[in-house]
Amino acid sequence: MKKGYIFDLDGTLLDSMPVWKTIGRRYLLSQGITPPEGVESFYKTMTFHETALYFQSLGLKATEEEMIGAISAMVAEDYALRVQAKAGALDYVKKAKEAGIALCALTASEKGYLLPTLERLGLLDYFSAVYTCSELNKNKQEPEIFAQVAAFLDLSAKDVAVFEDSLHCIQAAKGAGAYVVAVADEAAAEDRAAIAETADQFICDFTRLPLV
Repeated sequence: MKKGYIFDLDGTLLDSMPVWKTIGRRYLLSQGITPPEGVESFYKTMTFHETALYFQSLGLKATEEEMIGAISAMVAEDYALRVQAKAGALDYVKKAKEAGIALCALTASEKGYLLPTLERLGLLDYFSAVYTCSELNKNKQEPEIFAQVAAFLDLSAKDVAVFEDSLHCIQAAKGAGAYVVAVADEAAAEDRAAIAETADQFICDFTRLPLV
């Protein structure tokens, strides 16, 4: 059994990806703008600045700063009130903690809306820390970030299991030498075959997963 677990949050422990998939559409509607069909596909690869310009081309009167503030507030509200844990996630984290496994989270998102969500769901107290990419000045396409977080647990990467839903993160964690459990999420459905092939395990949820 591994000595430490590093959990991704969005799409792995938290069923939060629908928030990000729908936020642009919901924001436009809140501003009285009917989004074009398939609007998400237009901005999903854009930077925030490019998205702001695109939304303005649809008739949005808000400035980029106003848009960022409004969308951030909508996301924070969704996380605070509506985002739920993946099936079996809380019981699994609790079981791992009781088994003496060192636990932490590593996320590309920000703590401002994640910490209240983890606390509401009863997950926060089981983690020694929640690390963000912005804090560590690395992204999750770099194997080094997983080795660094393992070191924070006083472990090497080969002694930890990493739980992730995104292919690029799974590839990076494998590159660091970690054992990887892939968690299915609809947002990564197009990469499912590659995810299943790359990860050491592929699960739909945590309900029947033994400690690894």
